[in-house]
This record gives sequence, C-alpha cells and structure tokens, in this order.
Amino acid sequence: MKYLPLVLITLLIACTDNSWKDELEQGNRALAGGNHLEAIAIYEQLLKEDSTIVDAINNIGVAYVQLGKYEVGISYYSRALAQRPAFWDAKYNRANAFFESAQHYRALQDYQELRAQTPDSMKVHFGLGLTYTHLRQYDSAISAFNSAIMLDPANAELLVNRGTVKYYRKAYSEAEQDLRNALKLDPQEAHSYNTLGLIYNDQNQYEEAAGFLRKAINLSPTDPFFLNNQGLVYINQGKYDSALILINRSITLDPTNAWAYRNKGLLQLKLKEYDRAVELLTQALDRTDLIDEIYVPLSLAYEGLGNKEKACEALLMAIKSNESTEEVPYIDRCKSH
Repeated sequence: MKYLPLVLITLLIACTDNSWKDELEQGNRALAGGNHLEAIAIYEQLLKEDSTIVDAINNIGVAYVQLGKYEVGISYYSRALAQRPAFWDAKYNRANAFFESAQHYRALQDYQELRAQTPDSMKVHFGLGLTYTHLRQYDSAISAFNSAIMLDPANAELLVNRGTVKYYRKAYSEAEQDLRNALKLDPQEAHSYNTLGLIYNDQNQYEEAAGFLRKAINLSPTDPFFLNNQGLVYINQGKYDSALILINRSITLDPTNAWAYRNKGLLQLKLKEYDRAVELLTQALDRTDLIDEIYVPLSLAYEGLGNKEKACEALLMAIKSNESTEEVPYIDRCKSH
C-alpha cells in the first residue's frame, strides 16, 4: 500500500506568457535530481520576476514536502490556490500533504472538492479511500476504493487497500478474495501477503499466518510493519525470543510504529512483566489513538500490578472502543463503578 505521488508541474498550464518556460524546466530538472534547495532558489527567482507564476509556487511546495517540511509545502500550495482556485494539481498536492502529515479531515475536504471537480479521477478516489481508512470510516473507504477499482480494475494496489479495509471490518473471506486477486495481478505485492498473514493470525491459524508473513518479508526485508506482524504471530505461537528480536528490529527501523510498542507490551504481559507492559502499551497510545486491541491488555497489566482503579479505567475504554473483553474475569466489578 503506497501513498499517492505529488504532482510536479512540468508543462505550462493556462499561461499566456511562455517567457519563463526554460527557467521552470531548469527548476524541474533540479528537483527531479533531488537538488531541492537549488530548485527552490530557481523557482523563487522566477517569482521575483513575476509573483503570479502558480506553477513555480506549486513546485516550491513539492520541494518542501519532499524535504519533509509539510507545513511549509502546504502554505505554498495554498498560495497557488489563492491565485488560481481551480488549480487541480495544487489542490491534489495539498490533499496528499495533509494526508501525509496526519491532517486527515483537511485532506478529506480537499479530496471531496477534487472529486466534485474530476469525478473520473482514480487517484482522487484512491486518496479518499486512504483518508477514510485512517478516519476509520470503513464503509466510506470501501465505497471510494470501489469507485477507484471501477476506473482501474487491473490495479493490484487498489485491491490490496480495499482488502485491508475489509480485514479491519473482520470480513475475512471478502478480504482474502481481494488480496488473492491482487496477487494474481502482481505476485510481488508484499502487502497482500502481509494482510493475509494477519487474517490467518486472527483466526488462530498461526503456521499459515507465519508463512504469508515470511513471503512479505522476503519481498521487503526492512519493512517495519511486516517484521512487527511476524513478531505478533510468534507471540501467539509462544516463540517469545524470536518475537522480541523481530519487534525490536521493527522499532529500530521505525520508532514511531505504535503497533510495535503494543506488540512488545503484549509480550511483556505474557511474561508477567506488568510494569514494563504498562510502559510499552502507554507508549503505543502516546504515538496514536488509532490502534486496536490495546485497552484490554493495558487493563490486564494494571490488574497484575494490583492497581484496580487503573485496570477498570482501561477496561471501560476497551468497552467504549468495542474491544473483546471475554478474557477479562473482573468485568462485572468494573461495570459496577
């Protein structure tokens, strides 16, 4: 599952003055070669000559976003749109930048406006699908991916994303069908194997799950999510040492990966290291609140420490988040609070 690329303006759009075409292309070549600061300098020089060249303003935004400076990039996209409100490329780039910087409701607004402007754009429907997924609006996400697939039915990436949302909804057979169809289109689609591994893990078929995840890791050995998910399967198989190695490697590769901290917390809970479990599960929540099946283990860890008040607080959050509470023996005590 890859995110959508930024649009670099390489042609003059709705422009009556071509006198700056060579300078724009020079900046584009610098940007394409990864020379971001050089490209910015060229575009800024163009804007000193004519502050209304929205192509250059957009491309400065592209350069800053590629440097990871999302807010600066967004400000340039907004500046381009202020001058040309119907500038599709700038709005598309801004939507992607909002999405990448986790400003999902702002991304949603831009994608929705783009859909109204260009209802036959696969990229826009795909962006909407990704955004709805992150907002956990799964029905809307599937609807958006359906529209994208109708426009590009041979796109394996679209099937993987729709299948992953179906997995989130626990529609396992439908999800598996999408993922296997994606693999028919692209046998190297590692994310298909990853999500198939998660499906089989959820159904307690751990050998099959481990096999799918090995295929994902063989295709992408340094993907922190694949390594972390294989670690989760090893936890469920009781292979704690192997699990810890993979989860630690995942955290090294991506220290922001909340799921890795959650899984490491689950492992510490299995080992009855309750203090460490609470610490890791709390670190996971500090990184994102969009994480599943975390409040029940946090509650169990607090219970293991004898902190009944915190155990009930976490359990009530689990109930609010629709987590399964079947394994919690003290649920009636907490409900009576």
